[in-house]
Amino acid sequence: MPNNQRFWGWVVFAMCIGAYTPLVIGGWQHPIEINVACFSLWLILTMMFMITMKLKKFEGWRLALGYLIGNAAMVVLGVSRGGYTFNLGLAEKVVLYGIISTVCLWTIVGTVKTAIGTTDKRWDPNIIYWGGITADILSFYPQLKQYFGPHERPTVWLIIGWTLFGVGALVNIIKVERLPDIFVKKEKTVLSALNESAFSIENFVFIILTTIVMAR
Repeated sequence: MPNNQRFWGWVVFAMCIGAYTPLVIGGWQHPIEINVACFSLWLILTMMFMITMKLKKFEGWRLALGYLIGNAAMVVLGVSRGGYTFNLGLAEKVVLYGIISTVCLWTIVGTVKTAIGTTDKRWDPNIIYWGGITADILSFYPQLKQYFGPHERPTVWLIIGWTLFGVGALVNIIKVERLPDIFVKKEKTVLSALNESAFSIENFVFIILTTIVMAR
């Protein structure tokens, strides 16, 4: 990995960690904004993405590492502070946590087997990787559910934090994974480039969507 990409990778990591600062401030002042359902699902998923992206040598893994640390902090804050939101019914909990935990476990096991050369031809890591992307999209449901329904107006801290998340994901796409340059210079196939940047692209799109829903 070129030094420039490594530098920007750690810049994105710092931006991601920094984005949680306003969330912590806003969550402490207004704990109902801490959706523990979402942050706990993201904690499981970002652990999976950080491990698998690192093993697959995807250059954007530091974004997932930043999310992993931040999500863990938000879950701890929410549980210790109290007054948080957990807006999943029993059926929703079974479906979401069941799907996401299964996909994460399957992906980690398969990626480790691939990395140490013990996997067989029946294993298709890309199918499971994209299964993880699908599970990550599903994990935004509790947050969107909270703000599509009747809700208190979010604090400015929440909007700042989510905006910084979107900026961090965009920088990861442009400067770390170099998606525009790859397309222009044709350094990789389109499918290969999109596969490597799928986590960042998906996060950017759904972070912006969620921010718009919260701020409307």
